[in-house]
This record gives sequence, structure tokens and C-alpha cells, in this order.
Amino acid sequence: MTLLLDDAAVQPTFDWNLAIVALREAYAAADDDARFPTRGIARGGGNWVRTLSGVSGDSGLMGTKTIAGAMGPRQFSYLISLFDQSSAELVALLDGNSITGYRTAATSALAAEALAVPGPLDVSVIGSGFEAKKHVRALAAVRDLKSVHVYSPRAESRARFADELADLGTAVVPAESPEAALVGTSLVICAARSYDETPILLGAWLEPGMTVVSIGSTVREQREVDTEVIRRADVVIADVVEEVLHDTGDLIAA
Repeated sequence: MTLLLDDAAVQPTFDWNLAIVALREAYAAADDDARFPTRGIARGGGNWVRTLSGVSGDSGLMGTKTIAGAMGPRQFSYLISLFDQSSAELVALLDGNSITGYRTAATSALAAEALAVPGPLDVSVIGSGFEAKKHVRALAAVRDLKSVHVYSPRAESRARFADELADLGTAVVPAESPEAALVGTSLVICAARSYDETPILLGAWLEPGMTVVSIGSTVREQREVDTEVIRRADVVIADVVEEVLHDTGDLIAA
């Protein structure tokens, strides 16, 4: 029997700590291009479909993730298909929307745990939506947060962001500009999309010692950070280096 799991069924089962442990193990495994080949993307008329596939090394599940993007009124949909390795039975079809946000944020938290300055963090977040909130919650699972400074163009969005994260017990400070949000922080989270795909984070705003987590540029048409951010970086770390170098707008521009 195939399980059909919509987003409402996915969300209550999630646990940040379990996700971060699973990702730590996955990223520590040796590269295997046969099991995890390069992702593919089909394009047409500004729309695109991307596919990612993998066969796990534990003889359990294998599967694909499909991402569809419509660039008219920008919309994205995600589908995960899981198969049993021993029988090729279709085990589950999952709405991948929340899973994508969870996995992205948990990956960022894993990176911040290893790379950001030691101790409690002052965090700045550019963006106040789905990904931004997920990132703050993921970070709170691995580090103590002294404060979270948030910028979003609309004051009501900043206020809603603070209200929805009040249960963390961390001070959430709204900022009137992205530059102001960065003042006094050591970890910068980029979690917003500009409508014209111009960068939302400029290297001129950064102070030495900051760690930047950039999550939004995933195809050539997208920009999130300007070339000065890349130029000033002592090190740039990516999950799949070749794809980031050749398939993301930020690194292509740099």
C-alpha cells in the first residue's frame, strides 16, 4: 500500500534534532555519484522542472524529489517519491514543501554549529517568511540564541515573525533596513527573494568574523548575495560544489 502524505500529515512528525543527526551522517558519508547523481533540470518559457534522485546505502529506500517552478506568478511545488529497494514498490508520495524547508534549515543549522563563532549567537535574518522562521527554529536546536534581528520590507511581517517565534524565549528585534539588522550580529541568514532577483545582501554591510548562510539562489536566474559577499569570504562551503559553481546565479555572477 502506498502512503499519500500531504503537508498537514508531514508537519507533526518532524523533529529538528533527529533531522540534524540524519544530515550530519549523510554529509559525512563518502561521495558516490552512482548513488546520488547530478540533479537534472528541464526549462521552457521561464518555467522549469528539477529532479534529484538517490539510492541510500542502507538497502532501505530509494527515491526522487521533483521541484516545479512557474516563473510567471512565481510558484513552486515539491513532490517526494520513495521506493523499496528490494521490491521497487512505491512506498510513499509526500508533499515536499515543508520537508524542503526543514531540510534546508537543518542543513544551515548543522553548518552554523560547526562554522559560526563559538557560544550563544546574535543572529540577523533577512526575510520573515516560511524559510526564515524555520531557520531560526533550527538554529535554536543547536545553539543558544541571544537575539534575532529581522528585516522584512513590511512592518506587519516583522511583527508577525516576532509573534510566531515568541515561544523560543529569544528577543526578536525588528529592523528598519537590512543594514540595520546586521549591526552587532555574528550570523547572517538570507531567507528572502527580491522580486527582480537583485541581491538582498551586500558585502559592504558585513563585518569581519560574520558567518553568512545563503539559501535562496538555486538556479541561474536567481540572485541573493552580491559579488562583494563572495569576494570577501575567507571560505565558501557548499553541499555540492560543482552545482553551486555552475547552476546558481550568485556564483555565476562572482
